[in-house]
Amino acid sequence: MATKRVNYTIVQGLRGFASIAVLLFHAIQGGHVPSILAALPFSLINDFFAVSVFFTLSGFVTAHGLAGVNMTPAMVGRFMLGRSIRLDPAYWASMLVAIAFVLLAAIVHGRIFHLPTIGELLAHVFYLQEMLGIPEINIVYWTLTYEFQFYLIFALSLTIRSRWMEGGTWALAMLSALGLVGTHWHGFFVEHWAVFYVGVIARRALDSQIARVGLALLVVALLCGSGFERMPALVALLLFVSAWTGWAETGLNWRWLQFLGAISYSLYLVHVPLMQAVDSIVHRLFGHGMAADLICLVLILAASITAAVLLYHAIERPSHRLARAIRSRPAPEPLILPTRPLPDAPPA
Repeated sequence: MATKRVNYTIVQGLRGFASIAVLLFHAIQGGHVPSILAALPFSLINDFFAVSVFFTLSGFVTAHGLAGVNMTPAMVGRFMLGRSIRLDPAYWASMLVAIAFVLLAAIVHGRIFHLPTIGELLAHVFYLQEMLGIPEINIVYWTLTYEFQFYLIFALSLTIRSRWMEGGTWALAMLSALGLVGTHWHGFFVEHWAVFYVGVIARRALDSQIARVGLALLVVALLCGSGFERMPALVALLLFVSAWTGWAETGLNWRWLQFLGAISYSLYLVHVPLMQAVDSIVHRLFGHGMAADLICLVLILAASITAAVLLYHAIERPSHRLARAIRSRPAPEPLILPTRPLPDAPPA
């Protein structure tokens, strides 16, 4: 199949589903709405499953965006600068929000509050906290340390154009999927390389028969693993089949879902401190029980989505524009752009 640059609505739709899955997991399994949890006839899917889907989607869109690009060391630097400009401002802003909410909670409840040290802040700024064993300012930040490493390692691998390099990155993913490497390397990319790379090879399989064989083998290896690894395998297959058939360009193209996909990064960053605040306020006012928990869950969703929209419009989208403005040609296509203009407000 010839390489062509297209927007895949299915990717944005899956982002939307994954972001809501993570939010609901943290709200329900995190103890904020215990009556709802007790009433559920089943156990919710672990949020790790949805997080691993984000890794796989990143692999797919990164490989798609860099397909056919002649990666030189200078291009790697330009690519990583673009990633930083896109991701850092919203991330840093969310850190301020998280710290502010913890400080406010400490004041309200009369607890002692310790500001993060300069070293802890710098570790977070440069995505090093997981490698250094530093507690997260916001529990969701652990994934960003891996994401940034994935971008860097994959971009660097493209500077060596050879079958040996492609085979080596695939072999490392196989070893990671089988649990033979990475288990003692917490915080380093190799630990979760397989769930990122299965997205990469799903994109490459559109253009290469050898990659299709590699995809099949990696999917089998992942399906033999934990739920964290099985979900990415299924998503990678969905991405490949839908892109091969053309459905990826129109699939999951519902307005509300594309909207959630567009704000998914901002939603991921801000939902935890907001749900903690909403939990505290609602249960102080309405007590506990099913009615109070339903009110709490609705307000968590409303507050999180509203805050995500504000963060997206105020910081994330301008960051995207800045990244495009400073990028010289030739360069890879945008990797985290909405597939359609973001609506001014959430649809009813």
